[in-house]
Amino acid sequence: ILFNENIYKSFNKHKNDLERLLPAKLSRRLFQDLGEYFVKHKKSLHVFNFCNETFNDNIHLFGNNNFPLDKRGVVDRINIDPELSRPFDTFLEYEGMVLKGKIERADNIILLDQSMSNMYNSLFQHAVGYNSTNTMVPSMFQKYQSKAPLLNYQARLIRRSLKNDTDLKSNINNGVRIMVMEKYNIEKDWDNHNTRDACIDFLNWHKDWGVTLLQIQPHYANEIRRSIEESTYFQFKSMEIGLWNNKYCAQFGEYKYDDINDEARKYNIWISGFNTISYGNCKLLLNTIMTHKEINEINYDDDNHKPDCIKWNHTYWKSKIGQ
Repeated sequence: ILFNENIYKSFNKHKNDLERLLPAKLSRRLFQDLGEYFVKHKKSLHVFNFCNETFNDNIHLFGNNNFPLDKRGVVDRINIDPELSRPFDTFLEYEGMVLKGKIERADNIILLDQSMSNMYNSLFQHAVGYNSTNTMVPSMFQKYQSKAPLLNYQARLIRRSLKNDTDLKSNINNGVRIMVMEKYNIEKDWDNHNTRDACIDFLNWHKDWGVTLLQIQPHYANEIRRSIEESTYFQFKSMEIGLWNNKYCAQFGEYKYDDINDEARKYNIWISGFNTISYGNCKLLLNTIMTHKEINEINYDDDNHKPDCIKWNHTYWKSKIGQ
């Protein structure tokens, strides 16, 4: 039985009358201060709980004192899967620390780059496996990596998975990254002396960490995308997809804004829980692409020879994405 502050103050006006009617030890327990909650249109409301769960001949049992300890306000009133709310709790803790530090140093409060990095860190921290599609050439991915170190967080996830499951150390797949682009774009990225170092770093990271790097022509991937959209009446936000196995998925896209030079607002992100249509269809898209006959594996032996795309041998792949 919840009261707002006005009703609580009204009861307090008659506190003496209440104490004469009820045992003193009960009157102090009847009202529990729950603090501030948020209701419709994010309006704040100070809430008090009115209850009695101690049996007594003089007063009936009523109400419930098992009120929720977590007062996240609006979030409590949105149906978010617990697996998805955990990384957001971590993310908001990071954001609070970043903001506090900037205020103490009197810095300009521009959080976007740091926020994106914190979001990735939070998502990877609570996951056990990661697979993705990518539409950026290796050097561009590395440029983005400098702002939001996605590969660093993925490496931590792989290290954590190996540490926690020693039986899999000699026989584990550490995920796939599917490059949705023409083969010549990857080769050109490696050939260009301005982008070669970044391209080499990207290729070597996947080789070192055992993440399978695949390539498929964009028109094949888009055919699969359209087929899924037509059969399920679902529209993908983007072909840039990250899928944390049995946890959540993210689709990455670009903001639609007027100032094309506004690099700080370049990317948009849509996050969905594992029990949503978005997660199911993103998982279906990645699995279907992986079974396509025209998908290639990117082989990279050493830094003196450009990467080679060869037909991928599906038979050695240990499991499908998301299982």
